[in-house]
Amino acid sequence: MPFRCSGLIVLLASLFLVVHVTRISSAEERAELAARAQELFRHDNLVAWCIVPFDAKKRGPEERAAMLAKLGLKRFAYDWRQEHVPTFDQEWDALARHGVTLDAFWSTPPDLPGLLASLKRRGLKPSFWVMAKVPSDLDQATKVQHAADRLRPLAETLAKAGCRLSIYNTSTTATIMCRGLRRR
Repeated sequence: MPFRCSGLIVLLASLFLVVHVTRISSAEERAELAARAQELFRHDNLVAWCIVPFDAKKRGPEERAAMLAKLGLKRFAYDWRQEHVPTFDQEWDALARHGVTLDAFWSTPPDLPGLLASLKRRGLKPSFWVMAKVPSDLDQATKVQHAADRLRPLAETLAKAGCRLSIYNTSTTATIMCRGLRRR
């Protein structure tokens, strides 16, 4: 059902834009906003996410990649669970056969060096989405320092592999992108 969920998100976002557009007085402004919305929700601008652990049919790598291609989704964020680790190589190969790009990888698996070697063999350089996980009882400056100290070694490792570290903030579902240790 993830596609339906994604469809619902697109529908809700579209409804929000429709409500927002009706509040704009100028026809020119409405047309510009509608064009921007159409660009934003282009099929090739969407990234499929959370379909691996929440797939009711429990598709394997080949079936999943075929499904994405059939739906016209060419970009994929891989959200895995421990049982998926043995099929990582099959996943990357199936995505390639079906013309789907691996844009992101959720968190880091137990064997990060092995995963990075697998990705490198295929020329893949996804962004890694990682939560900062800082203690809530710290002041803001200490939280930032704690997160930076915890994530710096991972960011350096990923940067050497040509990958990005994306800090995923679960409280606001915001993703802050950075390349290695440099801000964009």
